[in-house]
Order: sequence, then C-alpha cells, then structure tokens
Amino acid sequence: MIQFELLPILDIMIDLYEKPIGAARFQAYLKQLQGDTKSDLVLPIGGFNPMAKPHLVEKLAELKAIQAETIIQKTLFDLNQSFKRETSVTIFKVALNVADDLEGSWTNRFTTDYDSKFKLNALVKRQFCTPFLWSSESYSADLVQERTLESALRTLHWLKHPKPKTLQEHANQEIFAAPRKEKSLFAKSELFTKHCQSDSYAIVFNFLYGDEASIALGLPVY
Repeated sequence: MIQFELLPILDIMIDLYEKPIGAARFQAYLKQLQGDTKSDLVLPIGGFNPMAKPHLVEKLAELKAIQAETIIQKTLFDLNQSFKRETSVTIFKVALNVADDLEGSWTNRFTTDYDSKFKLNALVKRQFCTPFLWSSESYSADLVQERTLESALRTLHWLKHPKPKTLQEHANQEIFAAPRKEKSLFAKSELFTKHCQSDSYAIVFNFLYGDEASIALGLPVY
C-alpha cells in the first residue's frame, strides 16, 4: 500500500535563497539536493532554480502565508484515507517545488512542465513526489490542493504503468491524474485521433503545448 507524507521544504528553500547569489549558494543547493552522496538525490528540489532572484523568496513567503504545506498535508491525509488498508506500507515523501518561469533563465516553462509530469522515474525510484507551482502564478489553497492531488495520482499511475511513450499513453496518465481538466483535451481532437499511437516527442510535445512552444524549441508543428 502507498501512503503519501509531507516533506516540508519551504523553510529550507527560504534559508537557501537568503544567501547571496553566487557560488556559495549554488554549493549549498547541491548539498541539500545530494547530501553527502555527491551523485544521488536525497532532497527532491530539482524544480527550484538555485540562482533565483529575490522575487522567489517573495513567492515562497506567499505560500507560507496561505499555509501551503498544511494544505498539502490535509490533501494527502484525505487521499491516504481512500486507500485499502494493508500490512505493508510504502511511504512516498511529497515536497512542493516552485519553478521560476518568471525570471529564471534556466527554466523553460513547457519543457520543465513536461519533465515534471512525464519523467518521474528518478523520483518514483526514490519514493518522492513533487507537485509543481510556477513563480508567475497567483497562489491559492485550491491551486495547491489541485497540484498536490494531481502529482500524487501521477505517481500512482506511474507505479502501475510503464513510462508513457505514445500520445495515447500520455493521455491516459493525465486523464487519470486530472480527469475533469484533461479529458476534454483529448476527446474530440482530430490531431489526437490521427497521432494517438505515435511515440514522436515532437508530436506529443506539440499536442500538449501548442505551436508556439514547439517553434521556440525548433520542433515541427502539426
């Protein structure tokens, strides 16, 4: 049986971002990310830009103000209650990540979003789950709850299915994670019907994020 537990991360990242931008902060980030392993992942903060500007501290303060981690904890408690009780329990630690699409020169909104949803192997292997928010967003309790639940459901889907390759497999995962939001995206699309069995990254990416995102990356459009 899977159980999800909050891994508090906001105070750790606020402390990190209060350090001046430079090599010392970057090394402190790596120390948090890798611990003493120098190669493994011990704290799932890969969505954060280690060299973020002061605005990200302000965004983290906004999340503290709405008690985002308390909301996550309550969301996970409710989700856990829905699972069948079994003797053996596997704990997945859930850590909120805030990706900087506002001023983060390292962060492409579309590729980062894709990776956060469909490249989960390293996280799942280490029993981590990372809901994503963006620095450009306005935060609310509903948004935090929604992203937390979607991320947890993606993890559950990943545990039962192989990494999505075809457009259909990407659709299956997202409909499982957010059925009310995603079902209409795939239901009546001629592009989806035509290419649902394609495993072309260009086709999948273009379908999910549109022509502008594909053109910016030098990918073909459909």
